[in-house]
Amino acid sequence: MKRILPALVLALALATYAFAQHASPTPAATPAATPARTPAPPQAPEDFFNRAVDDFRRGDLVGAEREVRTAIALDSHYVDAQYLLGQVLLYRAAQRNRLLIENPGIGSASLPAEGEWHEDIDDLQEAISQFRIVIRLQPSNTSAWLLLATCLGNLGQTDDAISAYKQTINLDPTAPTARDAWNNLGLVYLHKKRYAEAKKAFDEALRIDPTFMPARVNLEKLKKLKPGLFR
Repeated sequence: MKRILPALVLALALATYAFAQHASPTPAATPAATPARTPAPPQAPEDFFNRAVDDFRRGDLVGAEREVRTAIALDSHYVDAQYLLGQVLLYRAAQRNRLLIENPGIGSASLPAEGEWHEDIDDLQEAISQFRIVIRLQPSNTSAWLLLATCLGNLGQTDDAISAYKQTINLDPTAPTARDAWNNLGLVYLHKKRYAEAKKAFDEALRIDPTFMPARVNLEKLKKLKPGLFR
């Protein structure tokens, strides 16, 4: 609102006074009551989390990160939010390493391990911290173990990655997370030239899910590389 000059205020006051001297007195008008403003309800962590999920599913990683960090700031024990932030960081690192991945939403636990990455190392390291927080809050969260292993493997920490993949499998040996862990474990063994162990890992993934094409494709690649393993 613009400020009213003091001289104008004085002139208005004098005019009002002069009018009052000549006018007959009238009862003072009662000002109308101003309805009290209803304060906006505080937003719950779930509100920010749900928006973050929507952003993540649309591929808006910037929006997802902003919303989910707000949810965590409001509730540091919000496990799903901690997990989603780890996913956002991992997917962003994958994209910047030119790795094409499918992003079907928060329910996805599968992300291929393709050897050591070289871009966005800070994001990978923060993702590791996020998944460790989830595991501390929920030690049996197989999805968190799986993506922790993926981060470790792509940072070149293969021994720690192998341990995390095995923990994923041990927690629920027949779950989709175990299938994905076996497949990624096979990729780690392949990278380390441990071909027999790689074959066993891909076979185990297919034993859990015979329709799982990534493991079948990896077995075909291994067969071309080491045909003697398949005799």
